[in-house]
Amino acid sequence: MCPANLIAQLFCNVRGLNGYIGDRVPLCVDLPQKHFLRKGATFKLIGSSVTPELHNDRPEWEENYPELLRLEVGSSSPLFTALCAADGSGICTFPSKIVLAENLAYDIEAQKGSEYKVDTIRSVKLQSGLSHPIHYEYVRQPCVEHSFYNDAKKVGKGSVAARNTNANVIEGSMCADPRLPSATPMCTSKNWDNSMSWGMIYCNYHAERVTFTSAQRICEGVEGADLVQGQPGAIAENRAGPCGVGVSNSIPYFRWWTSVGCDVKVKISLKSGQVAIVHEPKPDKAGLALVEPLVDEKTLNFFKVPWTNDAFPSVQECKDNSCFVSSDEESCICSSDVIENQAYSSVDYSNSIDDFMNTLHIGAADPASYDAGTYTVIDCGITGVTVYSTNGDYSALGIDTIFGFEWKSKQYFLKNSKSIVKLRGSGNFSFRNPVHFINFADSNAYAAHHETDAVLDSLFYHPSHPPFMAIRMIQRFGISNPSPSFIERVSTAYSTGTYGGFGSARYGDMGALVAAILLDDEARQVVLDADQSHGHLREPLIKLTSFFRSMGLSFNQPLMLPSLIGQEDMIGQGSFESPSVFSFFLPEFTPTGVAQSAGLFVPELDGMMSTIKFGLVTNSPKCKNMMAYLTFSGWDQRLMECPDEEGITDDSPAHAAYFPSSTASVDAILDEMSTLLTSGRLSSHNRQLIKPIVEQAFNSGDIPKAVRIAQQLMFATPEFHATNIPRKQNTAREIDSYSFLPSQPYKAVVVLMMIGGADSFNLLVPKCNDAYEEYMEARKKHALPKTSLTTVTATDQGTCSEWGINNLMSTVADHYQAGQALFFANTGTLTKKMTNQDDYVKESRFQLYAHNSMQHEFFTGDPLEKNAGTGVFGRMLDVLRLNGYHTSANAVTGYGGKMLTGDQLHNFPVTTVGTVPPKELNMSPTIANLYDVVKELNGKGEPGNSFLSETWSSRVATALFEHEQMVIISNDDRFEVKDYPEGYDVQLGLQFQAVAEYMMSREYRNVTRDVFVVPHTGYDLHFGDALAELFLVIVMGSDFGRTMNANSNGGTDHAWGGNYFMMGGKVRGGRILGDYPRPLSPKCPSWIGRGRFIPTTPWDAVWNGLANWLGVSDKDMDFVLPNRYNFNKCNDLFFDKDLFTDGVCDCNSACSGDPPSPLPNPTPTPPPTNAPTVTSQTPIPTQPTPNPTPN
Repeated sequence: MCPANLIAQLFCNVRGLNGYIGDRVPLCVDLPQKHFLRKGATFKLIGSSVTPELHNDRPEWEENYPELLRLEVGSSSPLFTALCAADGSGICTFPSKIVLAENLAYDIEAQKGSEYKVDTIRSVKLQSGLSHPIHYEYVRQPCVEHSFYNDAKKVGKGSVAARNTNANVIEGSMCADPRLPSATPMCTSKNWDNSMSWGMIYCNYHAERVTFTSAQRICEGVEGADLVQGQPGAIAENRAGPCGVGVSNSIPYFRWWTSVGCDVKVKISLKSGQVAIVHEPKPDKAGLALVEPLVDEKTLNFFKVPWTNDAFPSVQECKDNSCFVSSDEESCICSSDVIENQAYSSVDYSNSIDDFMNTLHIGAADPASYDAGTYTVIDCGITGVTVYSTNGDYSALGIDTIFGFEWKSKQYFLKNSKSIVKLRGSGNFSFRNPVHFINFADSNAYAAHHETDAVLDSLFYHPSHPPFMAIRMIQRFGISNPSPSFIERVSTAYSTGTYGGFGSARYGDMGALVAAILLDDEARQVVLDADQSHGHLREPLIKLTSFFRSMGLSFNQPLMLPSLIGQEDMIGQGSFESPSVFSFFLPEFTPTGVAQSAGLFVPELDGMMSTIKFGLVTNSPKCKNMMAYLTFSGWDQRLMECPDEEGITDDSPAHAAYFPSSTASVDAILDEMSTLLTSGRLSSHNRQLIKPIVEQAFNSGDIPKAVRIAQQLMFATPEFHATNIPRKQNTAREIDSYSFLPSQPYKAVVVLMMIGGADSFNLLVPKCNDAYEEYMEARKKHALPKTSLTTVTATDQGTCSEWGINNLMSTVADHYQAGQALFFANTGTLTKKMTNQDDYVKESRFQLYAHNSMQHEFFTGDPLEKNAGTGVFGRMLDVLRLNGYHTSANAVTGYGGKMLTGDQLHNFPVTTVGTVPPKELNMSPTIANLYDVVKELNGKGEPGNSFLSETWSSRVATALFEHEQMVIISNDDRFEVKDYPEGYDVQLGLQFQAVAEYMMSREYRNVTRDVFVVPHTGYDLHFGDALAELFLVIVMGSDFGRTMNANSNGGTDHAWGGNYFMMGGKVRGGRILGDYPRPLSPKCPSWIGRGRFIPTTPWDAVWNGLANWLGVSDKDMDFVLPNRYNFNKCNDLFFDKDLFTDGVCDCNSACSGDPPSPLPNPTPTPPPTNAPTVTSQTPIPTQPTPNPTPN
């Protein structure tokens, strides 16, 4: 969405989701006269200040010019009475906001009041009978203007004076609709056209805006002067009269009318058919027409319009129609006429409200706000539709006829009119006239507010909104994968506003939506718990809150104010600490494994176990060896000694106070706890595992210990974490590992993911003169001076060989110059090669510019969803592993699992590489071999096991295996990287140090191929000497590039193509691959507006070369990159010879990379979905789970 920021916003939202933003809003020219005195008029109290908040008056006027004319209404005025809003005692209450409920009645005497003599109001002063003045600001009702109109008049601004050798120059000219109050009068002598006439401004109040007709009347009505509305030869503030204060400011706050004409023309992009608005005013006395850049002939403010029959003129047709064609023949400027016609000649041509909504696009004011008798109400015979006619005959409707009805619970008044812009000439080119909220000549904040509301309305009333709300709310209420019919029922309830007696019967009723979710059979039928995909995996904070509630968390220090802030490293979430606007995870998030990993499983488990044993403890020397512990913020600075034995919570600020209502038997305890913690879902198999361990403590007479054992074990079950029923086998879950190290050379890829969209056009910048000037023009305030760029050379980019790398990226520049780094120019996700002449939105098949969708496409490398649910490196590792390579997929700090996830048939694990060394688990145990029991509770699932339970259990088993392995690695000095270089970004440094140390353990892990995904939200890239390793390559990636042009808030917006680096010891560096966009302007075939570029290098090209280097053969590449067939193999894709000094593949060879070493006892492996070629599988031993031993 574009920012609502006055002039910068004018063209941004011209096109909406279904037409123009502003469709079906009344036209400002159609508002009834004196609309500020009629039904619906809104006034805001601004108190003692006279300066309005939503109009653009200069604040210093109030302070420096107290004598300026103000619009004051007398105490006998109907408007004064309405704003006073006197109470029963006759004392004014002056409400903060007043909306007139009906037209104010002005008799002959009242019409003598000052407010009745003006075209519009900005603010009004109430003084009569009051101890001090009170001011109200008038906020005009939402209305829009047509972008093109006939009979325009020229308006100017500022003073008129000498400019260089020319006198009488009017600067910043533009057109204005003479029917609208957009400017002040500019009175001159009658012979202004033949003389050096000084301009005078007359007004009823300072900065008054009037229509052109009113300006003529005001000038001609000045007593003692023979003046007309003209075009001044000169203006000076000291000679412009009492209403001229501020007219000569460098940034004037009002414009003034001239009596000369102005043409509103259409500028057409001959490539895309988009149009821009060009104003061509008649010249001033100096013979010049200096136009505002916003609407001059050089404007680039193009937007889409619906051309009739989708036909817009060609270059030759522009020439044939006497249009001005640009020298590069990329655009033409044509004169136009606006044709207003009635939409319906009779209501017989329509039979439904939907038909009216599809045909009528111009709104109308409420007919009740017009003078009585203006409209006659007639019955047209269509249910719910009222026709307001000026002639009383529905069989012969006029252009001013209004149709009134409700649609989606919103009242609409639509005008029986259509406005068409037709290009002059012999051709028949036309389009529907666009509308906009902000007056070009008189921009005010209230119009930007109205436009923002209209954008929100367009989203709210869009057909996709009810199902979107239904899906998201159902998920929040605990059903992650609702059926299409459930979504439809909830969506219908939201749209109709009613469900089972709940709701207001109005569109968008949240009560009806919630009732539909909670009362639907799909939410209430217990039998659905057996469905594999029903229910959800509970979020960490939800689980924690549930456990505390059901287990009776008791506060031993009630005067403390606890919260769950700062628990991200413990459980993956913290109260009120969502890391982004997308919450803790994207709505489309899928955990690794059957369903991918959604949490920090071991810390969450061990933290809760510690809470059960010791209560909520804080960081103390005695507890420092614990793996994890949960705390409430506010207590973390208070050191508390952990007791010597578990179960003692006396000194803890809070503990689980639950005790069973019946302790007659272990079954009684387990029955109650199963109800509280698993809603009765505890399986008989897991109950049989838990019961004998609880019985040992129960039979010894230690009931509290028996309860603690039951709490810890039940918390570890999949039944607690997932809300459907698991199906398990009575066997331990197998964990993969490798038993030997193949002879293949080790290779590793690190994907550095710059989250949020890296501004990569300030990473790599052309420094040759013409290209750098283009860069400066496009980037403006965001452009970097040449002194901020390290100069490098590239011979791959045509005539420009001098390039600059951002000085903040000194490591990248050093390795580029050393021949160990290269750049991929204008790279991004593509379904196929495209230019701005193609329908790139439709052809892309994915949502452009959105963080979630673009991250998804980068991670999966599968825009057509040929291998849905898998990541691009996950598929690479699948192929490599199935062909004998020993692989490891590594998500640093748990990020990037989607990119590393392979085909679900194999379910190869994704390892989490942390930045903090793991600690010993189960300190001061209640059960000596607690985590062996946890493995049993999360044993191997049956083929029909719940997807959610399978996800939780497989991740717990994998996490425990990873933890055990990580403990060994972290305690082995051979794998420690000492004196790792520090950058200013500590977190990034810790992540790369963790990667370096984990790579050093490759022989211990028997791995020959590692892939890491490292997240980063900043841009410090200090890698030290890690790149000296010949086996390592680092690839930068991001959601998308950023716009070249700044947005209205001074930042840059989401774009598409970006520039990314790759570096490593074997990289064939010192080059820029792909096509850097040139020129950096709309003339570039990849430019799609505001400095966005369609990528010229697909990510498929990069992944193709990397996959070659890792060992993926050409015959398996279509599985790894299912979209690569859309690109020319030799022209569009890279091979490892292109990227690496040791590469062996090019587009003419079907090479297979490094040959795998001979495998002992090869075993055939079934192929995955869309199977790659399989040779054989390395035998993978399983790690048996010991039998549980109660303490």
